[in-house]
Amino acid sequence: EERRSKLHDLTSKLRFQAQAEGITDTVNQLLLKYYKEQCGAPVLRTFEEWKQQGKNIRSGSAPFLLWGPRVQSNADSEEQARIEGREVRTFFPLKFVYDIHQVYTPSFTTAAAQ
Repeated sequence: EERRSKLHDLTSKLRFQAQAEGITDTVNQLLLKYYKEQCGAPVLRTFEEWKQQGKNIRSGSAPFLLWGPRVQSNADSEEQARIEGREVRTFFPLKFVYDIHQVYTPSFTTAAAQ
């Protein structure tokens, strides 16, 4: 919950600045620019994306946060929920990404090579 609150605060600040400057980027685009410029994080990917590239996350690395795609709190359609008089809640989950400086390519050594 603390991470969500911090991301919400940063998002609000970036949105306000973007509106003042006439920038129409999405929230995640604004966050990616911020992380690149202010945190020196030029290449951000999820754990799974780095894994597909044969990279591991360095131990103790703190993730950068983005907003994930909108999710409904239940599997029903919004229309079905309205018919039944239930409220459908939607939310944006946190998406954890890591910078290229937080990953490494593991070196594999075998007993035969030693």
